[in-house]
Amino acid sequence: MTGGPRSGRTTVVNALLGAPAVPDGRLPCTDPTVLVRWGDRPGSHMYRSPDDRPDWFSLEQLVGWAAASAAPFMAFADVLYPSELLREVALVDGLADDPGPADRPHLRVHVIDATVGAAPDAGAEPALLVLTKLDLVDADERDACRTAVLAPWGDDVPHVVVDAPRTLRALAKRSGRAYVASGGAALLHAVRRLAQGRRAV
Repeated sequence: MTGGPRSGRTTVVNALLGAPAVPDGRLPCTDPTVLVRWGDRPGSHMYRSPDDRPDWFSLEQLVGWAAASAAPFMAFADVLYPSELLREVALVDGLADDPGPADRPHLRVHVIDATVGAAPDAGAEPALLVLTKLDLVDADERDACRTAVLAPWGDDVPHVVVDAPRTLRALAKRSGRAYVASGGAALLHAVRRLAQGRRAV
């Protein structure tokens, strides 16, 4: 999962997981490396250096530290969460290259704030673009905004539009209609297709 600052990348990760499992704030890492994978006990291993023995922290501690920007310095965070999606795929929040097993396919999902846009960069071509914050654009300008944001990326890159905060609220309220309307179902479907080795949309 890649994207610019404040693009909504972490909120999109949480929308995929179905809960606010990854801290939405700034963790003081040398690189913004947060690996999210399946675990039956929610929490995180935090590494102070690449060859360090990790410390275990609860997700509540991570969330508090991220909100206050007060976490101990770390080089890497390995978040464990019992989401069924994570049985199929591991997510890396913030990097184009995956620190996971070499035999696992690496696919880039790039998050773009539609109110800002983003030109293609030198990283690997995304397998999926996720447009966020399009709901903040006036309703009569959304189609033109979406077209303008997608234009630099070409016609070959699949995309979905998601209101990730609304997705999380819909899941908390168990509202299937709001979940679909927020783009959450389309996002999950696209990522699952990528995990199965098929085109996202």
